[in-house]
Amino acid sequence: MKKPQEIIDQLSLHDAIAVLKTLADSDAQLAGRIAEIATEQLMGIDPDDVAAEVLYELDFLKVEDVWNQAGASRDGYRDTDEVADEMIINALDEIVLYSSFGIGYVPLFE
Repeated sequence: MKKPQEIIDQLSLHDAIAVLKTLADSDAQLAGRIAEIATEQLMGIDPDDVAAEVLYELDFLKVEDVWNQAGASRDGYRDTDEVADEMIINALDEIVLYSSFGIGYVPLFE
């Protein structure tokens, strides 16, 4: 049988989050410790670095990518507005995550 650390190291991000949520739901004290560790991890993040990364991601978006992803596909039709919105939301997910943990407002432009 594999060692616990080997199993943990092989978890996908999605599976790791599911495991953390299950542990937190099963034990209030453990949930508090998980939240404490997560807060400590996130507080070490420099808002200026996050802002620079978001600006980079937004600057990286190209209209050609929207055109390539929009239109008819086997899953249906995707409008260019829908694709552009999705691309912007994905680029901004990081800033939303950090601000939800109380790190504060991270300016995109100064």
